Order: sequence, then C-alpha cells, then structure tokens
Amino acid sequence: MLNNPIASHAASNARLLTHFSSDMETTPNRTWAGAHWDPPQPEPITRRQLATAQTCSGSDQGRLAATRPEGDVRATRTTLPPIRTDAQDSHERTKRGGVLGTCGGGSEFRECRGGDALDEGASTHIKFDQMDYRRTRNGADGKGTCEGIVREAMRRIDRNDANNLLEAVTHMRTEANGGISLADQMFDRIENFQSNRAALQLTRFDQRPAIRFDYDQTPDHTTQVNTMMDRLNERLSRPGDLAIVGLGLHQTGVMSGFQGGHALLVQHNPDNSFTTFDPNNGAFVYPNARDWARAFSGYLDTAFDEAGFDVRPDSIQAFRLRDQRGGPATLVPLPDLVPPEPPLPLFLIAGSDPK
Repeated sequence: MLNNPIASHAASNARLLTHFSSDMETTPNRTWAGAHWDPPQPEPITRRQLATAQTCSGSDQGRLAATRPEGDVRATRTTLPPIRTDAQDSHERTKRGGVLGTCGGGSEFRECRGGDALDEGASTHIKFDQMDYRRTRNGADGKGTCEGIVREAMRRIDRNDANNLLEAVTHMRTEANGGISLADQMFDRIENFQSNRAALQLTRFDQRPAIRFDYDQTPDHTTQVNTMMDRLNERLSRPGDLAIVGLGLHQTGVMSGFQGGHALLVQHNPDNSFTTFDPNNGAFVYPNARDWARAFSGYLDTAFDEAGFDVRPDSIQAFRLRDQRGGPATLVPLPDLVPPEPPLPLFLIAGSDPK
C-alpha cells in the first residue's frame, strides 16, 4: 500500500507516461495496490443543474443489460494503476455534488463542458460548438446531434474531403458559418447520421469489433477511466485509426442508469500526433500520445462536473484504414437500446442550455 501521497502521485504519473508511449505499446503485467475511491452520497440535484447537461442520446437506463451484438467485446475491470486518485493528485478535483462553484469563468469554451481540460497540452485547436447553430442545438428528435456531427467529420476523412480530423472540423465550421446552401446540406447529413447510425457508407475504413463498458458494479471512477484509456490505446495503435467514443452522464453518486450521453471522435494522425473532436468544444491536436491521454483523462474527470454529473465510459467504435481496396462498407452501429424515457424534465431531454 502506498502511504506517501507524493510518492504515490509520482508513481501514478509515471504509469501514465509509460503506458501512452510514442509507439503506443502496452506495458505488460502492471499491478497497483492503492487507495480505493468511495464516491460521496448523492445530494439532491436541482432542475437547473439537471438542465445544464447537454445530451446527445437521451436516457439509456438499463441498456447494458440487453443483448450485445455479435463481435462486441465486453470490457471488464482490470488491475491497473490509476491515472490519479482523489486523495493524492496535486490537481485534486473539487468535491462532486453539492455546491461546486462557478465553472467556465474566463474560459473561451462553453461552461461545464470540459473544454479547458481538452485544451491542456494541445498544440492547436479550432472551436466548434453545436450550441452555436440552430439546427444542431437540439436535433430533429430533441436529443442533440453530437453523434451525427462526429460521423459527418468522419465522412469527410473517409471521402478524402479532408486530410485529417482538424481539417474536417475546420471545413465544417466554415460551411456552417457560410452560405445557406452548403450549411443546409451539411446539417441535413448530420441529422441523417444522428437518426440513422447505419447511413454512413465507408469507402476507406473498416469497422473493428465494438467495445461496450459495463460499470454498474464498478463505482471507482479511476478504474473506469483507466480501462477506457487502455482500450483506446489498443484501438488507436496505428496512424490513421479513428474511434468514436461514447460517454454516459450519470447523476453524481448514482451507480446505474444513464441520464444522457455524449460522443467524441479521436484520430491517430500519420505523424503520431492525436486529435480529439468534441462537438461541444472543437478539435484539439496534441503532439504525442502522452499529451493526448493526459488531456482526455482530464476531460473524463471534469466535464459536466459542476452540473452535478459524472462522465462514465460507454462504448468505443473504432475504424482502421483498409490495406486493400474494397467496396463501400456500412458502418454497423451499436444497437440503440434506449428504454422508455424516465420522468426527467423535458428540457434535459431536449439538451437545452438555460442561462
């Protein structure tokens, strides 16, 4: 058991830097004996806090109990060293739940969405926020459009309309702010991809087996983050690899049942830099895997924090460039296993963002 907080924190950081090395190799036989994080008991959440969480997929309670599609890899708990612990990290997160202060003060990004965490260590970024555009704020079904947005970015890369994810997002922002015709065409595609996950026909990428995370019995946030980062390390091991990362939003301290969701897109670039695209914040480029991993895990720790929610891993859909030419490949989606909506305020389901 590590008793020295400073030594423990140093060991934890050393693990992160070792694991996400530039050649993306996995460090074998890693073990850790450290402090267990016991989440605080949930405090009553207000309607304003509930409404602050921008959702893209609506309620997902009970989804993980349903049958998984063939080829899915079900993630289980592993014995991994933590990226950080609540007691030992020098950048210890503010206590979750209750009064957490004001987020986003002085930030160039929308409040409570993790933009500052994603910007940490980034060599460059371009802003893109779905709330800036009428047709992407709530989507056709009132659940947001983040999944449709990341698929539109992926379509541009697949069609060689953009050389990389940063360029794809740059073009999307230009079209969204430009002529009505181009903007409407793009927003039509986004709405189509959001409502029909199989609509994207890939020409240069093959989809790999999807990964689903089941954490109803795993309250430890550090374990959740470490496991997702390990799986992303595996799925993004080659230059050109892409991954759609699905996240679930849970009321702080509640063990099961999604109350909303979000999607991001990550690319391993040819020069071994990495790019994360968050439809709430924009595209961020990191010079190496270590800086990307540090920023992404920081995002998982802090996004939606002050809105009274925990961000938990939900799924990874990874895509790899084909070695040989082939015909169009249908993007086989994770099934939409959303049960009837719980009795939540309508403005949460609509993904509104009241002032």
